[in-house]
Amino acid sequence: MKGMKAIISINTFNMGKNITKWFPQGSRIRLLLWNIQYDTVLNLQFTHNTRAVAFADDMLLMIRVEDIREAEKLPTYTLAKL
Repeated sequence: MKGMKAIISINTFNMGKNITKWFPQGSRIRLLLWNIQYDTVLNLQFTHNTRAVAFADDMLLMIRVEDIREAEKLPTYTLAKL
């Protein structure tokens, strides 16, 4: 897992962050943590333009916005739910 990086690209803007927290594949605690953490997030009621998607042990929170004001407010509101 060393050297893993999460990257977001929007038009010509790119931003990345090193991943520092993870559980090894095949870990016994992984399934318990999935049920506690991921199921809770996947069952949250987000706004119509926000989706939580999970695959294996990864999760992505997608937020579609129409303008810069929404881009400033909606992610903050969504993350507060988490």
